[in-house]
Amino acid sequence: MARGGKRLGAGRKKKQSAKTNLELRKQIAMGKGILPLEYLLNIMRRTDGKTTPERRFAAAVAAAPYLHPKLQAIQHSVNPLDLRLLNDEQLDLLRRFTKSLADHPPGSSGSGMAAQGGSPPAPDK
Repeated sequence: MARGGKRLGAGRKKKQSAKTNLELRKQIAMGKGILPLEYLLNIMRRTDGKTTPERRFAAAVAAAPYLHPKLQAIQHSVNPLDLRLLNDEQLDLLRRFTKSLADHPPGSSGSGMAAQGGSPPAPDK
């Protein structure tokens, strides 16, 4: 089976979506329609005194999800390090590393084990 490269008929047809977008822009420019989001934003921005604050607020609430999407909550999980699985050399390296962090917090000049000629523990493979 072939992988990568040009395949006949694959991808978006040339200028296809550009034409659709152009037609929509022309209709909006000619006054044949206005997008719902634009309508809501126009209501929200009115300061002529004819639009009540409640209506302007309702328009802002309705338009907000399109302009400022909500952040999704994510589940964080931390797997604690089981020190019983480390050998003496690894434990000594971890001890030196944590002491180095305590003596020289990150962000201070000359901090870390690299400044002392050491290196952090290498991950197991």
